[in-house]
Amino acid sequence: MKISFRQVEKEDLVLLRDWRNQERVRKCCREYRLLNMVNQMNWFERISTSGVDDMFIVMADGRPVGVCGLAHINWKNRSAEINYYLGRQISASTNVVIGMEVYGFIKKKAFEEYNMHRLTGEAFFYNKGAVELALKCGFVKEGIMRQSVFWSGKYWDSVLVGILAEEYFKENR
Repeated sequence: MKISFRQVEKEDLVLLRDWRNQERVRKCCREYRLLNMVNQMNWFERISTSGVDDMFIVMADGRPVGVCGLAHINWKNRSAEINYYLGRQISASTNVVIGMEVYGFIKKKAFEEYNMHRLTGEAFFYNKGAVELALKCGFVKEGIMRQSVFWSGKYWDSVLVGILAEEYFKENR
């Protein structure tokens, strides 16, 4: 399977809205409401003009399967947050392979192209696969935000992960 990446384009917005409205995706993105095209267009305008977001479509064999990118880029502190979700799942093992490719792409972009010092992420306790993937991809567990998200009538903890440029370059020597 060939994994590639391209910038999010306006033509992607209907697909992205449909993906984001899946309960599985909403649950992992802290999105309680269903999104409409106005919401999606506002998001696109923000990421296209803010200078602090860089988002990509994840392609598997030429077909869009997800979204990834750097969000909340802080150019002064040289830090950013990783964002990633699969809108179209294939199989458990293939999803892990795609996820590892995504993490590699984002880390390379952050540390080699943008000269970031730090990359962070957050996953909810009920999304153990996301936590495991981040750790497998070189991120370190940095802490827990207790009861930081409310979903399905219950408060859940968030796992905070991060990786520093020096760790990335040591891993890629």
